[in-house]
Amino acid sequence: MKDTTPKDSLHPIAQLPLEIDDGKDEMNFAEFPLAAIADRVPDDLKTLVFEDQLFDSGRSETITRRLTITASEKFGLPTSLDDEVILGLIQLSRKSRFADRKVNFSR
Repeated sequence: MKDTTPKDSLHPIAQLPLEIDDGKDEMNFAEFPLAAIADRVPDDLKTLVFEDQLFDSGRSETITRRLTITASEKFGLPTSLDDEVILGLIQLSRKSRFADRKVNFSR
């Protein structure tokens, strides 16, 4: 899909500080988990749905927020171990100053 955003509407973002080694794992602030909480998920379970409701004072109504995670046949649902991998990839991206969408790593 081609980006059709007018170039004059883009604003530069501030430069990252030179030292960004003092980051913290703030995944505990996430509203919903990104994976199953267990280390193993039953083979027949292909979808996780997380949902809550909260009151939107601006609209004066209760709204429902929902996150649906759907598994592929080949890989299945993400588990708590996959969540650790995601955190590791975020840390590697941060250390490279988010320079690229690809994250290179080795054992």
